[in-house]
Amino acid sequence: RMRVGIAAKIIAAVAIPAVGFIGFAVAYISEHWRTAREIASTEQAFVYAVSASTLVHELQKERGASALFIGARGAQFVPELRTQRSETDKAFAAFRQALEPLRQASSLREVAALGDKARQEVEAVPARRSQIDALTLPGPQSFAGYTATIRSLLASMHGLGAVTQQPELIAALGTYLAFLEGKEQAGQERATGSGA
Repeated sequence: RMRVGIAAKIIAAVAIPAVGFIGFAVAYISEHWRTAREIASTEQAFVYAVSASTLVHELQKERGASALFIGARGAQFVPELRTQRSETDKAFAAFRQALEPLRQASSLREVAALGDKARQEVEAVPARRSQIDALTLPGPQSFAGYTATIRSLLASMHGLGAVTQQPELIAALGTYLAFLEGKEQAGQERATGSGA
């Protein structure tokens, strides 16, 4: 029961303020941007940012649920892990859909390349899941694998500022990325402290 409580706290701690961020972006674009190309590229960038951060969030939750499952030697947390994997898969589908238009935007091709690298990392998750289910993947290795995938997704988002020269929008994106990085670092530190 205590471990479930800890997991709930971790999940709550990594909640993503995507709605507020995208709301600011939409309001700013509506007020300050004029050309169709600028609007399209910026919209693509922020749709990607939200989809990537949502996938990060779901992978963080799956990382935690997997740690609980492994720690219980498969005797507990089976339904929770199954449900979380489904949520991760939904987020991955949305991520792939958001990634596709970036390949056509010249200002976002570097982000698209990093996004493709992250996509390949996520595509390796099912193999990791099979090892987790069979209890052949030790907890630290499971944690490290998920963390590498999360880091790849976060890295892909750092080039999004190239879509705009507007300081207010760049600052908002920087604040958002700093939040995501900080939550991921905090999650790693908590897991290290609990022996995950």
